[in-house]
Amino acid sequence: AMLQQFQFAGVNIDFEFVPPADRPYLTAFMTELAARLRPAGLLVTISVPAQLEDNPRHPFSGAFDYPALGTVSDQVYVLAYDEHFALPGPIASISFVRQVLTYALSVIPVNRVKLGMPVYGYDWPETGGIPRTLSYNQAIALAQRTGATIRYDEQAQAPTFEYTENGVRHIVWFENARSFVAKFSLVRELG
Repeated sequence: AMLQQFQFAGVNIDFEFVPPADRPYLTAFMTELAARLRPAGLLVTISVPAQLEDNPRHPFSGAFDYPALGTVSDQVYVLAYDEHFALPGPIASISFVRQVLTYALSVIPVNRVKLGMPVYGYDWPETGGIPRTLSYNQAIALAQRTGATIRYDEQAQAPTFEYTENGVRHIVWFENARSFVAKFSLVRELG
């Protein structure tokens, strides 16, 4: 009723931390949702975590059955990021995004796949752990404040820098216009 009242195009389901054991229930939910909304002319879409292969036991992405969800959803937003979280590294290197999209396109119709891209960065202590999340502007300001030199990693196709504060070395990875262009080029290449 709310979707129709406000004339929304449809709904996007973005459930996170779904236990792998709930895989059949997530698929059933999306199937029932589509059966209810599609006759009313509403889109049913879902955001899914990055996968390199189908692994129903994976603690973060195991509940997301790409082939089944790609069948029942009008669009599948593949969130191709957080390649690195506990340890420093690119948020979404171009090789990681290519692997994620290649798998998604092998099991979901191409016209239903949408690429979710990161628009943030992470600041880790060198030893790892939970990073501090940074916006693009915060990353640039941090580099300026600490006198760090931002370099563009050609292999990852992402910007990075390092700095030391209070005796602790930090590693920052983030995204910028150049890294977006690399991902957009990949999307065009893969159709």
